[in-house]
Amino acid sequence: ETAPIYTPNGPAWDDWNDLPGQATDGDEVFRLEQARGNWDPEEADKARGELQDFLYKWAVVLADMVEFMSSNERDLILQLMQHTETWLEGEGDRASPGVFREKLAHLQKITSIVEERKEEFEGRGPALTSLREQVRILKQALATVSGGKEDSLEKAREAFKAGEECIKVQVPKQEALQKYEDPILTLAYIKMLRDKLRVSIGELTVHQNG
Repeated sequence: ETAPIYTPNGPAWDDWNDLPGQATDGDEVFRLEQARGNWDPEEADKARGELQDFLYKWAVVLADMVEFMSSNERDLILQLMQHTETWLEGEGDRASPGVFREKLAHLQKITSIVEERKEEFEGRGPALTSLREQVRILKQALATVSGGKEDSLEKAREAFKAGEECIKVQVPKQEALQKYEDPILTLAYIKMLRDKLRVSIGELTVHQNG
């Protein structure tokens, strides 16, 4: 008897075909696509190959991804991969392209969450280094600026305040999280703050030189 398949913070499914987003029974899909005239052996071979390539890729990178997964996510991904490999060796021999694609899409949906966490983690360090540099430059500019438009000065002060708050308050909270937890300080937010700081620095420079 196979162990039930668990999803993070969700219910358990006892069979692959009970999983959300999975194709229905291969025979049924095969009959439906045959009736519509959509069966293409070459297309099925291509779709099968894409699914196999995905499984191989994740078998290779899995060790590097483990720290970005919760224990439930790790168990789910491992079980889905094992179920898919078993299915390919059996029922997969006569499956339609649509079945292969649906199983691949479901695997991609789950693993993309882990890949995004890894990308966020790897990009956050360089982005924060850039943000800190812009905060430092703007702080100097605000200390030395004389004159200029009040609205530009106010925007610069607000941008500086937001940058400092991010570094002093939000960064420590983010660093306290485990790598497998979803970030509270996203790469997009850090880059948005950095760009605002750059704009303010540019405006102050123009007014100072003008």
